[in-house]
Parts: sequence; structure tokens; C-alpha cells
Amino acid sequence: MFREIPSSAASALLGGNGARGATLQQMTPAIRAWLERHSEAELAKMSFVEELKKISTRADILLEAPRVELEHTREDAALGPPAAQIEIVAFGDFQSVEYARFAQSFARVRDTFGDRIRFVFKHLPMQGPQSVEAAEAASCANAQGRFWAYHDALVAPGLLDTARMTQSAVAAGLDRRAFDACVERHDFRAAVRAAVEEADRYGLHASPSFLINGRLAPAPPPFLLPYDYFKLLIEEELGRLTTNRAR
Repeated sequence: MFREIPSSAASALLGGNGARGATLQQMTPAIRAWLERHSEAELAKMSFVEELKKISTRADILLEAPRVELEHTREDAALGPPAAQIEIVAFGDFQSVEYARFAQSFARVRDTFGDRIRFVFKHLPMQGPQSVEAAEAASCANAQGRFWAYHDALVAPGLLDTARMTQSAVAAGLDRRAFDACVERHDFRAAVRAAVEEADRYGLHASPSFLINGRLAPAPPPFLLPYDYFKLLIEEELGRLTTNRAR
């Protein structure tokens, strides 16, 4: 018997908004049915693994998931201590609604796991010139040591256009003259291009893409909220680190 799709999944998929005049309450049965059809395989796998954990006293991982040797550059923006046990590298496009949805949970994840977690952001603009423009603007904010304030302003709900990028600079407390000059000169175009090339070397071609301690994170299932997705990844990696230390 597969686990029941949680009610929160319907809300997450619809984004809390009605569709064509229908309320979330009216849409929930149809959304839950869609999720059950499209998520049955993932649910079966998760249920099976959890049952094994309950009845097994010891489990050995014979094949470790492949990991990449991450490249760190001066342009990377980090949130959390370098010595953190878990490093999550996020390749993102500010024009991606899906990236924004996951990025909005970073603060809550940090509140839960504290200094055990370090987020690193790398640009992966995928949606044309405006995506590149947003990436360059964020790099200009990073040059002033205000990347995350600017990042959080960009990923807040709402249309992301040139005016929003400018307003976000004000919200992030940037030196507007220096910021505007940096953007106009395209100071970080080469750095953004280098980040895209780095993602290509890892085989990453979608935003968002996440690497956890160098391991490519699996695609998030549609029934998991972003916070719950990160929590599962982190707890699994912490468990692996604990097991390795005990050997």
C-alpha cells in the first residue's frame, strides 16, 4: 500500500492560488489524483526504503553515488561557514520560478541545521538575455558584499524585470552609483559565462540543480515542499557521514 499524498503537496503544486476561478479546496481532489498517478513510482521507492530502515539493524552501501570535484571561485556566493559538514551548491537562474521557490526555503533550512549547512550559489542563466542580465546584476551586488540580500529580493514573489532588478538594489542597500556602473560595463559577463561552462562540465542543464557534498541531488518529487526536500537530503548525507566515521 502506497503512502497517502500529503495535503500540503496540492498546495505546493498550485502555489496556494486558485485556478480559473476555482479555490484550492475545490482543486485539491483533482491535484491529489494527478500527483498519485505521476508520483506512484517515487512513493513506492520511498515507502520501501523506509520499511527497510525500520526492520534492518544494519545496512551497507555498496555503491556510493558519484560525486564531482567541485570548483570554487571568487565569484561564488556562500552562506554558512567553510567548515560546514554539508555544502549544497545551487546552480540557479533568477528568471526560473522553480529556482525561486526552492531558494525561498534556504533561510529556514539554515535555521534548522545552523552551521552544519553551507549554501553556495552559482549562476546558470537558461532563459535568454534577461536571465544573463539578472546574473550579472547579482554578481555586481556580490562585489559589494551584498549578494544574499540582493538574491532574496530577486527571488521574492513577483515579476522579475529590469525595474525589479533596480528596486532590489535599493532594497539590498547597495551603492547605486557603483552598482549601475558595474551593470552597464558588464563587469561580470565573463564570470557568468564561466559558471555556465562549469555547470556543463558537471552535466547540469536545468535550473535549479543542486549538488550536496559534490553529489548530484535527485530531482525533487512533486509531493515534497522545498524545505522537506532539503531536509531529507541533508539528513541522509549527515547519516552517511556518521556511518563513515564509525567504520
